[in-house]
Amino acid sequence: MPGQPRNSRPSEESTNSRIQRQVMQLIIDRRLRAGALLPTEAELMEDLGVSRNSVREALKALQALDIVEIRHGYGTYVGQASLTPLIDGLTFRTLARHDHDDSGALAEILQVREVLEEGLIRRVAATVTEGELDRLESVVSRMEAA
Repeated sequence: MPGQPRNSRPSEESTNSRIQRQVMQLIIDRRLRAGALLPTEAELMEDLGVSRNSVREALKALQALDIVEIRHGYGTYVGQASLTPLIDGLTFRTLARHDHDDSGALAEILQVREVLEEGLIRRVAATVTEGELDRLESVVSRMEAA
């Protein structure tokens, strides 16, 4: 149509991203754990002031990230928030590289791993118990022996 942008996708994407962030913030604010039931689509529509389609699209995107789990006929639940989608994406990216620079792809994966481990170790160190440290030491000893 004349006078309208050829592609309205960026505003749709920013709306979708905003709704995703709001749903994630709701999970954090309510301290919902994996498996907890989320508000219904109708409640999310009202709380967020968006359409049913917008809520559904945002929830589908969050499902792909394992942040929510949609159980048709039962509701939407907090997902496991595992790193599986990240791992799958990195694996695909590595396999799909057209420049065949395997060392570069491997270096990128190792860099992501290092960043994740450095961030997580600070959190773990602050909360780890003596019993957990003992079990961890046992696992490391078995790994070294193998």
